[in-house]
Amino acid sequence: MSLASPQLTYVGNVNARALRTKDQIADDLVNNIVDGVRWHDTTTVLKELGCRLFLEMPPGPFCPKMRAASWEAHKRLLDDARRLIG
Repeated sequence: MSLASPQLTYVGNVNARALRTKDQIADDLVNNIVDGVRWHDTTTVLKELGCRLFLEMPPGPFCPKMRAASWEAHKRLLDDARRLIG
């Protein structure tokens, strides 16, 4: 797989930080397989950066359950987005 520099901010779920280079993202993708991920911290950073819609790709049951603990107010938005993307 080849990566390019991101056009949007990528938030790594291992260190819960905004990553802005392809090398940082590559390290995060490898490390989130072997290290624990920090879902709550990551979604908190996303919210602080202005994210108001969280999409899990592909949609599944994990992120909505995780998100419910910290983003309950955004549940309707996620559900609406799910219906739109089928």
